[in-house]
Amino acid sequence: MRLELNRRNFLKLTGVLALTASASALTACGGGGGNSTSSSSSNSPNKPNTPSDTSDPDTPPETSSPEETNGILWVYRKTSETSATLLGYSTSGKIPSGDVVLPSVINGLEVTKIHTSAFKGQTWTGVEIPATVQVIRESAFLGCSNLQRVTLHEGLEIIQKTAFSQTGITSVIIPASVTSLESGIFNQCSKLSEVTFLGNPSCSTALLSGIASLKKVTLQDSVTAIPDSMFANCTGLEQINIPRELKTIGSNAFKGCTLLTISVTLPENFKTFGTGAFSNSGITGVTIPKNVSTIPESAFQNCTKLSVLNLTKGLTSIESSAFSGCSSLTTLEIPDGVTVLKESCFSNCGLQKVKLPDTLSVLGDSAFNHCTKLSKVRMPKTMKEMGEYAFGSCPLTTIIVPDGITHIKQDCFIQSVYQSYRPVASGHAQAIYLPKSLKEIEACGLCNTLNTISGEIYYAGTEAQWKSIYIDIGNGSLTECKYIHYNASRSDAEGYDLF
Repeated sequence: MRLELNRRNFLKLTGVLALTASASALTACGGGGGNSTSSSSSNSPNKPNTPSDTSDPDTPPETSSPEETNGILWVYRKTSETSATLLGYSTSGKIPSGDVVLPSVINGLEVTKIHTSAFKGQTWTGVEIPATVQVIRESAFLGCSNLQRVTLHEGLEIIQKTAFSQTGITSVIIPASVTSLESGIFNQCSKLSEVTFLGNPSCSTALLSGIASLKKVTLQDSVTAIPDSMFANCTGLEQINIPRELKTIGSNAFKGCTLLTISVTLPENFKTFGTGAFSNSGITGVTIPKNVSTIPESAFQNCTKLSVLNLTKGLTSIESSAFSGCSSLTTLEIPDGVTVLKESCFSNCGLQKVKLPDTLSVLGDSAFNHCTKLSKVRMPKTMKEMGEYAFGSCPLTTIIVPDGITHIKQDCFIQSVYQSYRPVASGHAQAIYLPKSLKEIEACGLCNTLNTISGEIYYAGTEAQWKSIYIDIGNGSLTECKYIHYNASRSDAEGYDLF
């Protein structure tokens, strides 16, 4: 059947191409289903205006006459001697409904592409994409709110952005042949609960981000990278497997996955996290392998169910707020090799015992600030720097200041109980060891730390050297101490409370 086109009205194809049938209305790219008017048929071929199709520049301007399959007049464009792009359907024929199987061959041509917005807004409940289709273009099924079932076959290679956005899809299997998944493919798919990847496609940032209904994801072991924000704020996600070949997890990849209560063992060859990778998630444990040298900023921040943390040699630094707010984490052993703990890296945790490595040289501001149950810390033998509030509000029973420290910075060990820089209650510490290298204790550096009734100070230098240390205001628990031992060793203080 041939239809004569009215040149004054066209349905839009990829921004500027349009098609409207005068003899019979067409539902094509962006058709949205049956809003065109119909008229009598003609033997003249379809001749739409010359398109400017930037999304498919190799396609010719001519649209071929609709081809009938089971009463449905499919509208297509010949793109080569053997292939065609499916544009939509003509409303002069049967209107497809329910579960629809798209044609694999039209007029002897293999259907290799589904065009931009081809079936936008249709009321179908299911669709099967034939194995001949290699590309599903942008917004092809956008807004098909009744669409629950989508069947994709091997042979499909590319799904462009928002192709299935705002549909009612409940689950989908991505074939192994797919190499590229563009952004927003499943945006606002509020019923999507399960996604299975059979291959290792290149995925855009935030591919499944914000889909609260998503509960289960299956990845193949060949997957090497999880992109930035891939599953961010998927608040219903409960199950996902960690691929054996995984090497990289992007920034915020699992941020906000609060129901993801799994213990994560990263594979041996895993190397890098992005910032905030698991922040605010529900994970209960994590094992970091030896190839990871840095745990980045906020990687596990506010993981309130994280109770098991296994770190291995190879790690050299833990960045700011990496584990801040992990309130279920009670014990911590940082392996040798770590030289830097950045600011707030373990602040507001539930820690009770911490073992720091002898390789540690810098402890950042607020590193363990407000760990209100932290009573025992095994300090390194030497250290260059401890930041402000490093152990603020930590009820340490023994305080060992490492050799090499020249300044105890402001509020470094401050306790929360103070008034006008004067202690109003006894501190928790029974013993404090101070190195001979110490030159200054800044304001409130050791405020309210030492038990002023029974606590003891063990100083490595002489009495004269002790008197030469500048002690600023707010350190009354030191100046009022009744028991100061000179020429003492670290082990004298450690005898009070071995780790």
